[in-house]
Amino acid sequence: MHYAELADEFLKDHRHVTRRLSRILRSLKQGEVEGAVEIAKELDTLAGPHIQFEEAVLYPEVARIRGRGYAQRLYREHRIGQTALRALLNEKQPLSEERLTELIQQFKVAVEHAASCGTLLSHLTELPDLRQREMLKMLNTFVEQGTPWTRLPPPPVVRNPEPDAPPE
Repeated sequence: MHYAELADEFLKDHRHVTRRLSRILRSLKQGEVEGAVEIAKELDTLAGPHIQFEEAVLYPEVARIRGRGYAQRLYREHRIGQTALRALLNEKQPLSEERLTELIQQFKVAVEHAASCGTLLSHLTELPDLRQREMLKMLNTFVEQGTPWTRLPPPPVVRNPEPDAPPE
């Protein structure tokens, strides 16, 4: 019965990541770039282990079930979010209107991704208890390591993705 514990830990992190992404987007839309940067610092620390788990553990399972094309989209959306986060944390302020608009668009993608991604964990219910236990251990290891999102390598690129599997 490790699924419940795995789901609790994953979804707790997921809620924190989603809330911060939403707060960054809201701050940027209101022109409060300094506030967005402060939230981005929190997000960088919190999101790293969560993203690392998704990319190393969850998305390969999703690819197996839903197809590599679908998983590739998830990785691409992570890359957009990571790029936006790095830019927000590292670019010279003040941002031009054009750059602010670009960041708002990138963070919109990240927020929409986070809103839909939380349900993907349900794909793990079919896995054997031993595999779920291994996944929980991996999630906890990533949390202990605490690698910030901006320090993670870019998500993998799936070459020649197969078409998405039809929805079940």
